Amino acid sequence: MAKQFVEQWSGITPHDLGLKAAYWSGKEDDPVVYRPVVGWMTVTGRATDAPPNTPLANQFFPLVLGDDWWPHSAWELTNYGGVVPKDIADDAVKEAIKKWRTKPEGPDVQVNVRTVGQA
Repeated sequence: MAKQFVEQWSGITPHDLGLKAAYWSGKEDDPVVYRPVVGWMTVTGRATDAPPNTPLANQFFPLVLGDDWWPHSAWELTNYGGVVPKDIADDAVKEAIKKWRTKPEGPDVQVNVRTVGQA
């Protein structure tokens, strides 16, 4: 049986915070593709089988329009790399995505990927 979660989702806050979502395959010759951030959503929750004193996971998601014209969490779409400033150069974006996709040394914390903004 699939793991189940109890979650509370916020309403969509419509603002891009000066950021855009970057998508890249990881192949040097492939271009970086961008989608505008159309809003943000917070999700708070935990697994239903977690002990009652387990802290809630708090996550902050950028939302983009998918090919179906519905808002999606940016990381749900293929080749998601992260959110970046609107005025950053493609080469800098590729370097940042390479870094974000590499597991860091030390604690299991990685910024700007699926659990961006996790508290």
